Amino acid sequence: MSAAAYQFRIKGLLFRLSPGVRVQARAHTDAWMAGDRYGAVTKVGRKWLHVRMDSGRVRKFLIEGDDDSSAHVPGIQLVFT
Repeated sequence: MSAAAYQFRIKGLLFRLSPGVRVQARAHTDAWMAGDRYGAVTKVGRKWLHVRMDSGRVRKFLIEGDDDSSAHVPGIQLVFT
């Protein structure tokens, strides 16, 4: 998996998570329950996605899966503005 960006498909459309992309924590995460709902990706690693939340706190979300075709981040979703 590339350390510069993370690509995945939703209904045939290719999306790329790279620094600067806005995301939302999913409702089942501790971040969402604590009020950190929205943020921007700051770093994409091999196992962790770093997100600077609107509160200023940086949170890490686990990237699950072994390769680009099966990898996903269950803790976040894209925000379309």
